[in-house]
Amino acid sequence: SRAHLLDLQRQANELVKAEAARMRNVDYVDVFTPMLGADGQPRPELFVDDRLHMSRKGYELWRDVVSPYLR
Repeated sequence: SRAHLLDLQRQANELVKAEAARMRNVDYVDVFTPMLGADGQPRPELFVDDRLHMSRKGYELWRDVVSPYLR
């Protein structure tokens, strides 16, 4: 689990989002936020028992978020 790194991950995502906004033909796709519960913590059902690697549900969420951006 990398729960202790959540704030750092948020900061990194904001930097990537800002950089993407400056570039042509680049979209920032936020897969981080949908993976968090109402408490701001990673949703357990999206990870296998090690709480590090994604479960099938986690990959399905990614697919659903990312697929509209693919051509």
